[in-house]
This record gives sequence, structure tokens and C-alpha cells, in this order.
Amino acid sequence: MIMTIDHISVSPFENYRTLVDQIFGKGTVSQSSSETQSNPILDALNSLQQQVFWDNFHSRLGRLDRIYRNHSPRQKLGQKLGEIQQPNNWDGAYSEIVALDFLQQGFLDKSSYLSEPILIDKEVPRAQTFSENVATDGCRTPDGFFPDFGVYFDVKRIPTRPQIILRDLAERIRRQFGDTRLFISPEYPIDLGCLEIQLRVCSIVNEVLEFLRQNNMPKYFRSEHVADLEFRFRWESGVSVTASIYDPYRLAEELHLLPLQKFGQIVRDYPFLLIYVDFPWFNIGSGMTSGLGDEFYRAFSRRLFIQYRLSDTKYSTVDENFSGSETIFEFSKKISGIMFLEDKSILCPERDCRNVRAILFLNPIAEHPLINSIFAREYLQSTLLTPIVDFEYDNY
Repeated sequence: MIMTIDHISVSPFENYRTLVDQIFGKGTVSQSSSETQSNPILDALNSLQQQVFWDNFHSRLGRLDRIYRNHSPRQKLGQKLGEIQQPNNWDGAYSEIVALDFLQQGFLDKSSYLSEPILIDKEVPRAQTFSENVATDGCRTPDGFFPDFGVYFDVKRIPTRPQIILRDLAERIRRQFGDTRLFISPEYPIDLGCLEIQLRVCSIVNEVLEFLRQNNMPKYFRSEHVADLEFRFRWESGVSVTASIYDPYRLAEELHLLPLQKFGQIVRDYPFLLIYVDFPWFNIGSGMTSGLGDEFYRAFSRRLFIQYRLSDTKYSTVDENFSGSETIFEFSKKISGIMFLEDKSILCPERDCRNVRAILFLNPIAEHPLINSIFAREYLQSTLLTPIVDFEYDNY
């Protein structure tokens, strides 16, 4: 029976733990060490206005409970559910829950190719990953492993666009300052997180406005609230017009090396899949979903797979902490494919896996290809109805 929200009288954290305990058993999720800062998932589950999301989330956890009920990864699943309480990694943990649910459709009715559930955080010896070339100890743990297919995967949230948030923030500052001569250009490090900005929007706006009002036509300002966030100011006479056009190909060029930043999770000797989850609340504060779309997904994947095939550029030019001699291409060919999952559970009335849209891009020159595999063609494409782009005639 689907439970409904009848009365909200507890904190988001307590409400979340109660929901999980009712499905998985008491004590599945421990009390968070920090319960002063909630997140969009906990707030929605504690809101009378988010009944559809509550229903879908409850159904998703119910499916995962039945999948893992008599299997050892259940404890690790509980750990993932506990991480959703955290203020910083809730989005990553939620993404993994979405992927684990979607990828195991049909397991319960035995209509799929899965004879056992996905293994969660399966350890891989360092020698089987690229992490042997950095100063770290211990095994690596990709997010999941399909025992039936011998395929590893790692889950990430969709690449966010801090430039969107900062563009809107700069326009807000300009309007409030009220001088049409002012142009504002934010500058920031490539690894700046959106959440770091979103949590401090008001503080950033106020500090920049105060600086502008206290100084005569300044050229530069450095934020005291977000490390390495800077603003350049230009003052030009006449009416200023600002415009921003989203170009999926330009964005793919800017972001295509992101999958290689967490190189320690990439497995050398098995097929390895990257999974990106897109969810509107990952961009909370910007008032929009990522809106990246299939054009970006395709360009992003193709650049990573093919752009460096004739290049001898060393991976150490991307990450100075890497001491190996491998090229970027030697890294990229270890990625067998990239899957994008768009989670529509906020508004979709379907309480099953159909509230996720998927598309898979396969690497045509992967060292461990999946293009003609049973995993890709029979399981993902035929059983899960996932469209596949294999670049068979676009590999140049």
C-alpha cells in the first residue's frame, strides 16, 4: 500500500529515517552527525506539496528492498540511504539510488538477464585501476558491478553549470546596482561546485553591491564567501545588452574531460560504464533543470571517446598528481560507454522505473567494447528499452 503524507510534525531528518525504517527495518539509517542543514530530497519528503515525489521515492525504495532483501549488498545499500541525509553528498547518493533502481528492472519478476543483484561498491585492487600511479592506499570501489555480465560502473550526477548560476547572479547584481554602464564577468575555478554558490547567493550579492557602492567604478572584486570566486567589472557608456546562448557543443568541449577526473575508479581489465544522473533539484537555486539534452550528451560522449585517438597528450597534463606515462586516449578507451539517466520522479505519476529516461552512448574504440555485447544489446536496449548510439559511422 502506498503511504501518504497526512501530517508533517517532525524534522526532515526524523521524517526521512522513519520512511526508510518502515521499508527496510528499524535502524537502517543512523542519525546524521549534522542535522542543522537539510537538502532538497529531505525537504520534499517532508512537504505536503511533494506527494508525487514522495510516492515515487517510496516505491523506488520498496523495489530496492525486495531486490536486496536476501542478498549481502543490502548493508551497503543502507549506507547509501544514510548518505542522502548529508548536506554535501546527498546528490551523489541519490544518483546511485536512481541508477540501482533503473538498472535492475525486471529482476523481481525474473524477466531480465539478471540472476543476482548488482554488487554495490565492489572493491577492485589498485593494480586493476589507474590509482596505482598516485600516492593512495587500499582498493578502489566503483559504485556497482554486474556479476552476470562482468561490467563495472560508476555513477555521477550530471555535470552542472556554475556559469548559469553566476550569470544570473551577475545580472541580479547589475539590476540592483542600477547602472546600465556596468558589465560583470564572473571568474571561477573549473572545479567550483554549484552548491557552494547556491548556499551563499544572498551573501555574494550583498558583498558585491556593498563593494560597488563604496568604490568609484572599480575593476575587480574577490569574494570573501566563496574561495577563488572573482568578478571583473567593465564600465561602458550607452545602453548595455547582455545575452547568453546555450551551445551544447561548446559546453561539451568545456566539460568532456570531467569523467577522467576521478580516474581511480576506472577499471583497466573489465568493461566499464559511466552513468550520469540528471535531476532538477541538483540545480536548486538556479530555478532550472540542467536542460542539457541529447545534443550535449552525444557531443560530450563523442569528444571523450574519439577526440584523442591520434593524440599523444599525456594524462598528467590534465592531473598533475598522476605520475604514470599514459595518454588521455589510453584513459578514454577504458570507458566502454556513457549512460545518461533523466530522473522525472518529481512530476511523473508512474510509480515504477518508467519515470526515468535513459540513453546510452557506446565507445566505438573501447578496449573492452560493449557494442555487440548481450549486456548492451539484449539487456539494456531490448529489456530496459534504452536507446543506444554506437558511433559506428561517426568514428573519425
